[in-house]
Amino acid sequence: MNQSRSLDEVKNKIFAYASCRSAIKFGHKLNLFEMHALLCDAVVDYSSTCPHGRPVVYDISLDALKDKYER
Repeated sequence: MNQSRSLDEVKNKIFAYASCRSAIKFGHKLNLFEMHALLCDAVVDYSSTCPHGRPVVYDISLDALKDKYER
């Protein structure tokens, strides 16, 4: 059973590494087609953090958005 657990841990590390390497990186600009495809491919059941524990979803109020983008 211990060997099975370590095999699962290794697989999870490999999957986390592969998903991290294939993720859209900060600063990469997406065109409308890429944005649409990303939203269409989104899974309903998701984790709120990446495999490294960093948040991937933020709750931002409409007022905060207005403060940031309205001049």
